[in-house]
Amino acid sequence: MPSDLPQSLEKLYIDYCNELVEVFHFDFQGTSKEDALLSKLRKLDLSGLPELTSIWKGSVPPLGSLHHLEDLDVEYCKRLRYLVSPTLAQRLQQLKQLSIEGCEKMEKLIGVEVEESTSASLLSSSGSSQSERMCPLHSLPDGRMFPNLRTLYISKCGLQNLFSLSVAQCLWKLQRLSIINCNGMEAIIAKEADDEVVDQGMLPRLRTLDLSGLEQLTSFYQGVGILFDWPSLEYLEVRLCQNFKKIQMGPHSAPNLKRIESTKEWLEEVEWEDESLKARIQPLLYPPL
Repeated sequence: MPSDLPQSLEKLYIDYCNELVEVFHFDFQGTSKEDALLSKLRKLDLSGLPELTSIWKGSVPPLGSLHHLEDLDVEYCKRLRYLVSPTLAQRLQQLKQLSIEGCEKMEKLIGVEVEESTSASLLSSSGSSQSERMCPLHSLPDGRMFPNLRTLYISKCGLQNLFSLSVAQCLWKLQRLSIINCNGMEAIIAKEADDEVVDQGMLPRLRTLDLSGLEQLTSFYQGVGILFDWPSLEYLEVRLCQNFKKIQMGPHSAPNLKRIESTKEWLEEVEWEDESLKARIQPLLYPPL
């Protein structure tokens, strides 16, 4: 129970607890004002928890809970199907660094089991919840998620995509994105059913984009109608992504790009929106042609 932990706690490390299923479980009942929980926690490190299925289970975290969490590392939690629920993601307003590695069954970065959703439309006709299905992100509550995230590192996870278009629009401060050896990933940004074409201002502070060992990756964004400006992008690495052909950059995208680490073959096979862009970035390729 998070309420049983010292509320002055700043760092929490949990390693190699083979039977741990939930990190926090909180049930709030009653009408009195809820107090923020773990409001001073700055770092949470979870590693080697093979039975872990939930980081937070039970009632919605009270406002102010985990408000100062800046650093979240999750490694080798092989049964974890999603990182956090939308409500918990909205509590993590100060999160700056997120690292996930070796979570082979993770399907969503932000998601929730149907049984945790209050939407009646997500219940079966018999009235029982379908706990084995993942609730689609576009049906979940709206809100700002990870507005202060600077660094996102994903490795050896089972994700087919990283986040939705609506979440991508919240990542105003993301500077470094690294996705390594996620063999099932097909796109970085997924197209949800009710996505609307937005302006080209997504990921405005992204400086480093590292994509390596993504065998099924075909495009950065699954939908159409968006070109990424990436005004701050300086470094792009694409390795062992043989099917990655759609990067969705326009002729004026990435004006500050300084270096691309990839192969001549990849550069030739990409479906560029404008051939002038290809001509501009070709001299930036390393190793040189």
